[in-house]
Amino acid sequence: MVLFVDRPEGGVAGVYGVPVPGGEVTLVYPRPGLLSPDGGWLVAPAGDLVLLESLADGERRFLRTGGRRPLFSPSGERLAWQVSALAVSQLDVRRATVWVSQADGSGGRLVVEVVGGGLVGWAGEAALLVSGRRALTS
Repeated sequence: MVLFVDRPEGGVAGVYGVPVPGGEVTLVYPRPGLLSPDGGWLVAPAGDLVLLESLADGERRFLRTGGRRPLFSPSGERLAWQVSALAVSQLDVRRATVWVSQADGSGGRLVVEVVGGGLVGWAGEAALLVSGRRALTS
């Protein structure tokens, strides 16, 4: 199934899907957002937070990401995100902190703080690709 976010005319905004071979478009989840690789979690913006909602049991958790979307690891078991000051207009001196947690948002921990860069993505299941400098003077 190919998933996408849409708000059809006269319909509700949400995650829709269509079978790969073609067919009828169906509403998969009645809220815009992104699904985890296994389809078990919905990630949706919630102001400065991000909502993680379990599609199995409706459990909801919030991550303080500064409104940035977290990235699921390739297996979908972990999340990574960055938090940075958006008010700093000079990107080369902006500080960003990179965090990781379990897919449900539990066990969040700071991984690294960089200047002038940030989280690029996952490099496998156990490594992150991060750009930037460790300090302003390096």
